Amino acid sequence: MNKKGLLLSLSFWLVFIAIIAYLGITVMQGGAVAGVKGEWHINFLTKNYLEAEQKLLNYDSLIYNTAVNVAWEMAPNGGFIIENPSPCGKTSNGVSLWYKEGTLCLPPIEKALEKTKSLLQKKIPTKTYHNLEFDKTIFRGEGEKETISSDVGTYTFSTSFFIDWGYSYGEYNQLTGEAWQILLQCSGAEELQSCLDKNKPEHWKYSSCITPQFVQEKGVVIFCVESPKRYVLPVGEELYRPRELVTYNLALDLFYAFNPTQ
Repeated sequence: MNKKGLLLSLSFWLVFIAIIAYLGITVMQGGAVAGVKGEWHINFLTKNYLEAEQKLLNYDSLIYNTAVNVAWEMAPNGGFIIENPSPCGKTSNGVSLWYKEGTLCLPPIEKALEKTKSLLQKKIPTKTYHNLEFDKTIFRGEGEKETISSDVGTYTFSTSFFIDWGYSYGEYNQLTGEAWQILLQCSGAEELQSCLDKNKPEHWKYSSCITPQFVQEKGVVIFCVESPKRYVLPVGEELYRPRELVTYNLALDLFYAFNPTQ
């Protein structure tokens, strides 16, 4: 469960307990008539409101996990989703190229929203969401109204969501800008590693973020780029799963001189 879901759950239970305590005092002070009213409120909360809150928590959890899974699909693939790989291709060990032989291939980040929406339709087939939007670290969408009926009444609620998932696709704008500068400064350089050491940002590591090592294959250099904003996302499917720093894998063909007008 994400932080938002946990806070919602705790808040609900605190309010729920407070209401029950209040109704219990009312019953004790007011006698039999108050007891009937209190019983109806408790039944309504249990059979209608509580069930609605549980559904919303479940929806939010599915939405959050879907967004996280898409982010983790894209980051190690250089920002590309599986269905739309880099037009520049990949290195011999499967890393997406952002630049190859004079062609710039930056990831179309709008595909993230398309992929997330498609997966949500599969995860929650009974719901349709409109106006989905990633706005900085907020993921929002408009949902339909849903009604829960029981023997004590009906309760209608909105399934729209507003989730702060702690990550922003806007980070790719910074990464592409940094890649652009690396290409301007170092493509075609005779002393390639020396040039990169001087011009690449600190969070751009060679080959691996764990054990960086400069390796080039005919001018193609692989990078593991640590999230410059230090975003972390959960990994795995467990309820209390660990969070890891987001890292991006990409490669640049620095053998050819970069012409930004192409």
